[in-house]
Amino acid sequence: MQALTFWKTITMDQSGLLEQIITALEESHIRYCVVGGQGVNAYVDPLVSLDLDLVIAADQIEQVEALLESNDLPTAST
Repeated sequence: MQALTFWKTITMDQSGLLEQIITALEESHIRYCVVGGQGVNAYVDPLVSLDLDLVIAADQIEQVEALLESNDLPTAST
């Protein structure tokens, strides 16, 4: 099972939240890295992890916050 399929199955993500976040980051040329359980799932048999941990380039944090808010995507404060 691919990591994205596993994520959608476990989290019951019907809205495509993961794809929305990744697409928004890539279209805005934000430097990011998926870490934690979801990062591991890209390389090994999936493990259950219900959160998404992203590392964002420090000089782009404010840009990311504005991007997430403008796309009605969740932030650490929501």
